Amino acid sequence: MINLYKDTPLQILIIEDNKDHAFLTSKTFQKAFPLSKISIAETAREAYEKLSPPPDIIVSDYNLPDEDGLAILQNVKSRGFDIPFVIMTGAGDEKLAVEALQAGAYNYLVKDEAYLSALPKVIREALDKYRFQKEKEALEQEVREKNTALERANQELRKLDQLKSEFIAAVSHEFRTPLNSIKESIALLAEGVVKIGEEQGNRVFEIAANNVNRLALLIDDLLDFSKLEAGRMRLEKQPQDLSEIIAEVVDSMKGIAEKTKQIRLVWVGGGDHPQVFADKSRIVQVLMNLVDNAIKFTPPGGRVTITSEVNGDAQAVVAVEDTGIGIGKEDLGRIFKKFEQVRTRQPGTEVRGTGLGLAISKQIVELHEGHLRVESELNRGSRFIFTLPVYGEAAKPQAKLSTHTQGGKNAT
Repeated sequence: MINLYKDTPLQILIIEDNKDHAFLTSKTFQKAFPLSKISIAETAREAYEKLSPPPDIIVSDYNLPDEDGLAILQNVKSRGFDIPFVIMTGAGDEKLAVEALQAGAYNYLVKDEAYLSALPKVIREALDKYRFQKEKEALEQEVREKNTALERANQELRKLDQLKSEFIAAVSHEFRTPLNSIKESIALLAEGVVKIGEEQGNRVFEIAANNVNRLALLIDDLLDFSKLEAGRMRLEKQPQDLSEIIAEVVDSMKGIAEKTKQIRLVWVGGGDHPQVFADKSRIVQVLMNLVDNAIKFTPPGGRVTITSEVNGDAQAVVAVEDTGIGIGKEDLGRIFKKFEQVRTRQPGTEVRGTGLGLAISKQIVELHEGHLRVESELNRGSRFIFTLPVYGEAAKPQAKLSTHTQGGKNAT
């Protein structure tokens, strides 16, 4: 048999109260495993003292003054040591050897006239069994971990499949509704039921135009999502005056908020005008989305407030705060996930769209090396905050950003 352990520096503990047997056993080991360090204990108590550091293998006689070999084996295992254990028994003690194997011993040896010559082979077999057992346990653990990971992946796939189905159903509904409105509006105009230039005809035309815009926004969301998922969204970054970006959004959304839901849209700020290095159209898109959501989730007569400032970390901070229905704790963790929409039955709050707006906005902000987060409590409104790095010299500490004015008065 090839001695795989001849050049291995083993730590071997021999537990043997017979000095002659202990001496002969140690010499046998020194010959078979020349690099090994051998320790001898004459009692169980002495053996326990030699467990630190733990040896690579323990060879123990069965009959000892204070404890038998089986008790030592059980004690070693109860102390948390995982050490190959070989027990030596007298002739006719095979029954005890079987009990030792059942208790966790790796091998046994009957002490007859030829036991010393068989001892190295028995030790190698015990070490092989231990090594194979550890390799088996490691493989089993790896299989368990892979099975767990596979199950998690399967659960995620099932969830994604469900989300995909819900997404397709939602998008189908979202597309069908404006298409039906456009179809009916065109039919009324084409059949002469109503005419442009008259009050009812103008109203029908307005409905058609609004639904065309709604379809365009839905398609834009899908296209942006596709670009982000594929890593193909290109940003045209340039130094931008953040005040101008906010002013553009306020100008675009103020009339809509007041006309559709009697909601006041105001911008509070003041001070210098720092620049950010950004793609203006994309930051406008983010802010429009946040303001549009705030309007949707705020009952008629409420208020949406935009605040802007520069913090001590040279970050421009823009917040959109509403007096709407808020977000429950159970929904906060998924508010930025793809295809997710917070359900609400509160009158005056509408949820329409693909469920991609916030997910897209978060990714766009992060592509600008900023962050988007939310603070909210149910029935106490929401506050969405995003940051953008201040550009160049303007990155030095600043006061709050300028207040948007209309007609020389603050828009508050």
